[in-house]
Amino acid sequence: MLNLDMSIYIDSLCDKLTKPTLFLKKEMKDIRTNVYVVKVTPLWETNPNTQFILDPYVATSYYTSYLTKIDKSVMNEFKPSLKKCEDEKIDANLKIKKLSNVFLNV
Repeated sequence: MLNLDMSIYIDSLCDKLTKPTLFLKKEMKDIRTNVYVVKVTPLWETNPNTQFILDPYVATSYYTSYLTKIDKSVMNEFKPSLKKCEDEKIDANLKIKKLSNVFLNV
């Protein structure tokens, strides 16, 4: 232990913060336990890593990147079709149709 008093500890935590941040009060024995929602944990039979988001931009960015991420196996299927479309110099509408068919058949 560093034997700091609470005000020095709080000041040192806040020194580097540039945006609103939520700190959850935990016991030392719970330091490695994820934040969890009591009603959700038994339903899912898991310990989900719940995170509180205080910034709307961060939330939008996270959800957008999550929803638009593509599985690597799907991308591997797209690459040959995309290359073929580029080699044949087809128009955008036909390219979308061909790539959509690849996506539907993966």
